[in-house]
Amino acid sequence: MLRSCLPAILLIFLLITATLSQAAPPQTSHEVDIFLTSWCPYCKKAVAFFQDRKIPTRIFNIEKDPVAAKRKCELDPRKGVPLVVIDNQVIYGFSPKAYNTALDD
Repeated sequence: MLRSCLPAILLIFLLITATLSQAAPPQTSHEVDIFLTSWCPYCKKAVAFFQDRKIPTRIFNIEKDPVAAKRKCELDPRKGVPLVVIDNQVIYGFSPKAYNTALDD
């Protein structure tokens, strides 16, 4: 009797496996923007944080790009940098803990 059920069991197993493999994978890509200046040591640390983790970023130098400076000011009117935006979450300053939290969301 078990031998007669084996094809059906195998078919069910294959269907379940195929269904599980089609499940949506967790999000591994994030949109990361970094607003910075060329002289800021914390900006360099922020850039290195994402580079070390091979997370693509868009870099905006607010001293050289007036459009980026305006956008940074709209996101955060404070004068300091870096300003990091991860998936529309604004993070002020160099904060690995905040970056990791935003990346885990």
